Amino acid sequence: MLIGDKYGDLTIIEDAGQRRASSVSKYDTQHYLCECSCGNQIVVSEPHLEYKIVKDCGCSKFKKK
Repeated sequence: MLIGDKYGDLTIIEDAGQRRASSVSKYDTQHYLCECSCGNQIVVSEPHLEYKIVKDCGCSKFKKK
């Protein structure tokens, strides 16, 4: 994954380093700082981007259809 890659509405803007995805996880995973198309920034793990589990910052819950 490279800076500038897009996954859904998220664009990778920075490498956020290795960390655990959750408190029950045994392994560290790569995380990235991403910017959503609405302007919000969130940190997302590589597997969540790769397998399209996270596609935006959560703003789609509030968008009118």
